[in-house]
Amino acid sequence: MKPTLGKNLAAAILALLLATSTAEETEETTVSDGEPRRIELGKPGEDYYLEADRVVGNFAEGIRTVRALGHVRLVQGPTEITADELYYYDREQIALLKGRVMVLDREKNARLEGRYLEYHRAGRYVILTEEPELFLVNRAGGDVHVTGKVMEYYLDEDRGVASGGVRIDQGELHAEGDRATYYGGENKIILEGDPIAWRGDDKAGGELMTMHLLDEEGGLEKIEIDGTARAVYHVAKEEDAADGGEGKLELAGDRIVLFYVGDAADRIVCTGNATALYLPDPASGEEGRIDSRAQEITIYLQDEVATQITLEGDAYALYQPDPGNPHPERGRTEMQGSHMDLFLVDGELDRFVARGHAQGSYVPPERAEAPEPETPVAEETQTEE
Repeated sequence: MKPTLGKNLAAAILALLLATSTAEETEETTVSDGEPRRIELGKPGEDYYLEADRVVGNFAEGIRTVRALGHVRLVQGPTEITADELYYYDREQIALLKGRVMVLDREKNARLEGRYLEYHRAGRYVILTEEPELFLVNRAGGDVHVTGKVMEYYLDEDRGVASGGVRIDQGELHAEGDRATYYGGENKIILEGDPIAWRGDDKAGGELMTMHLLDEEGGLEKIEIDGTARAVYHVAKEEDAADGGEGKLELAGDRIVLFYVGDAADRIVCTGNATALYLPDPASGEEGRIDSRAQEITIYLQDEVATQITLEGDAYALYQPDPGNPHPERGRTEMQGSHMDLFLVDGELDRFVARGHAQGSYVPPERAEAPEPETPVAEETQTEE
């Protein structure tokens, strides 16, 4: 990370440099007063200039220090920075901009806004330390809005870093963490520091989260969660899929990936000591709880309806038609194998196929008092919008 100056100290230093240079080297010169005028800052032929209502400073070669006020525009190639006030010191190639600050780049789908910004010309690097915001525009599903306490952007790399109480919003999707890094060339955001993402009552979190964005179609491509990953996803029943339903999936493992089509998850893959709990509709007492564990668990969804659960590697599943009743009218079924497919119809288990050292057992009702489930319930993190 490039060295930065504190806002007040930097302004004071540049103001002192401006005053010293104008006093010792030459008298202060007003280049523009009242009518915006273009001031060339770069070498001959270089697209680097300043415009403002009023520009005051020392323009002697090798000394140049500038203060600009009113409708400030600092332009370097495709990048334009606007502000209310600017301090510029040519020797250090640093500009400090204050007021309503905005950074635009014609070649990137990103916009930065804030109240105080430093621009390091040599590395084409900016840092905002007061009310920083990053807008990722022209995205399917709406613009992505990122906020934090400090925000940096490496313009040539199209890479931004937000730190300190980071929040990401895109429509109904929200995420929080301690640090977020945006990679424009790869259309992704990596969120660190106990990140959590949520949309309505659906939640997912872990140690590291990667959000893959799309430019044109759909809102998200996928969300990857690594390290103590957990997710709670609500599913619909077939007859009331349009109403959202009340079924629930709880997953935990080393890694969870949610694949999206449009605004809804199409497939959820949980790997590494994976566990999954499926409850068709616990609020209304619907039957058909499924506890499962495997090295990899894949949940297939169609219009937010769970249609299939696939288990790979040391697969185990326990089906309990009525887990809330200690003496159910129907028994419970245990299944094991190297690979297992559980097919769901109308929210309940319809049939299953197990392969590779496959075993199955049925415990009749008189002996089917349900044991404590072995599947840990995925942690739900409270969030406030």
